Amino acid sequence: MSIICKYLAEEIHFAPTRIVPCGANVWDRVRDDIDTYFLKPDIDQKGIDFDLYFNKRKEYIEQFKNGKTPEFCVNCEKYTPVNYNDDECNELKIKKINIYNRTICSCRCVYCCLAAFGKMDAFKKMNSDKNYDINPILKQIDDLHLIEEGSEIAILGGECSEYPDELENVVNWGKKYNPKFIILSNGIIYNDTIASLLSSGNIELKISLDCGSKAKHEQIKRVKAFDRVIQNLENYSKKAENNPNAQIQLRYLILPKINDNIQDVKNFLNIARKYKINTVVLSIEREWMQDNNQKRVPSHLRKFIKFCAFNKEYKDIHIGFDKSHIWDWWLEKVLNEKTIFDKLKMFWNKNNF
Repeated sequence: MSIICKYLAEEIHFAPTRIVPCGANVWDRVRDDIDTYFLKPDIDQKGIDFDLYFNKRKEYIEQFKNGKTPEFCVNCEKYTPVNYNDDECNELKIKKINIYNRTICSCRCVYCCLAAFGKMDAFKKMNSDKNYDINPILKQIDDLHLIEEGSEIAILGGECSEYPDELENVVNWGKKYNPKFIILSNGIIYNDTIASLLSSGNIELKISLDCGSKAKHEQIKRVKAFDRVIQNLENYSKKAENNPNAQIQLRYLILPKINDNIQDVKNFLNIARKYKINTVVLSIEREWMQDNNQKRVPSHLRKFIKFCAFNKEYKDIHIGFDKSHIWDWWLEKVLNEKTIFDKLKMFWNKNNF
């Protein structure tokens, strides 16, 4: 048996400028001057060198097997150790594909890694960039028999409804593997491919609403589209009503000093309840988390998170926390800190988060 990171062993990420095994290594952790495990496809390249990719994977798996952590995995907060036997290490296929090669988006969210912090020139460039075509790469995956039956296919950012033809192609390509589709959307543009999956497919649609009112939506998304999102949410919800394999999840990114108050999240939960969405997930703005995780948590933010974790008012809705943004130890610190809310700790079950 060997302990290997699950992401290295099982995933592949088609990011805007590179192909990597792990989302933690898409932006900040991978540098072009390190001989790390990624490929950089050319815009006009018809496919990628999978032999190079999987030989590099084999090299890093051997490092894990020998007790050495690959350079790009050192101090990674997403490291997820899993036991694999030697045969599994040699025969591992792709079990999850994350696709976000396209960068066009219909929002200018205050938390976007490009649109935030005055980087509007970068955001405009992102919306005009020509990204590489993923369809030849998907054909290679077919020809090389690289994907496992019943895998997950996640279609993420920019905004997939902005390029409906490619979204339809990816879904039609993936259906032969009987996967679970995970689709992230801002909900602004209604998409027939998503609607069809909600009616009869295996899908988890994640809509990043982040608020519960028109004014707050415009402040966060920086577009006037709240009414359209709510109408699309209603239509999607109706499509999913009779499909037990369809789930719609509303997401709420906590933005300190913007939407981190209880009334905002109540408005959000009321929308979930109205449209029979029984699962919502909270995360927190990543740069704030990284900059403030060692500091004392502001009292109003502790109150906000405790309300979400312990409240009985919305017991018909499962409220979870996204651990890729809100780290376990930080969440536990918030919930266990000595405050007037200590009496509520007995209601907290770690397995719910």
